[in-house]
Amino acid sequence: GQEYIRFVNMKAEGKFRRPLQKQWAKTTTHQYFITKPLGMIFDASMKQNPVMWFDVRDKYYRKKGGMFVNLLSGFNVLNESDIKELNNTTFLRCIGEAVMFPTFLLPSKYIKWEPIDKNSAKAIVTDGNNKGIYTFYFNDVGEIVKYESDDRYDRIDGKLQRVGSVAVRSDYKNIDGIKVPTKFLITRILPDGTHEEFWKGEITSIHYNILKK
Repeated sequence: GQEYIRFVNMKAEGKFRRPLQKQWAKTTTHQYFITKPLGMIFDASMKQNPVMWFDVRDKYYRKKGGMFVNLLSGFNVLNESDIKELNNTTFLRCIGEAVMFPTFLLPSKYIKWEPIDKNSAKAIVTDGNNKGIYTFYFNDVGEIVKYESDDRYDRIDGKLQRVGSVAVRSDYKNIDGIKVPTKFLITRILPDGTHEEFWKGEITSIHYNILKK
């Protein structure tokens, strides 16, 4: 069987936009994950135009989330950590990204599965006080093609509000013997029910460190 993935080093590029904004920002990301205990560092550079860019770092470790945003690499405009809504959201982001290190999606203290039908299942996910429910959808060969949740929060009009998210994954490739999707389109569902695409692109590199049993 597949050995358990312990560390992940992943890069992506695409376009991103904040809630209620029409303008997309060219975005490159570099993400690191550990799986025991679950942790994440997400570094992103978002370029609105040639003279305006933001550097973003999101993190999750030992059940706590953090978000830091700098304008023009030097002016801090957001610095938040260990907020209930942020902790929960960054935890759920880790679960969503686990399609890229799929051994983490095996049943564990973090995730319990309940079947819905032959092409979908419910994942009940927990890490301390952080919890949520994902619905995963599979194609006929067992690949995850979509997943959705309504247990996340995003900053809208200056305050954290509960939102939904739908992620579509495609273009599966075999990387280091692991079959993973390399293209993504993520949509947020605003409190009024509006669907708003906000992050789309592709994985440009991914490397694994396998835990030897």
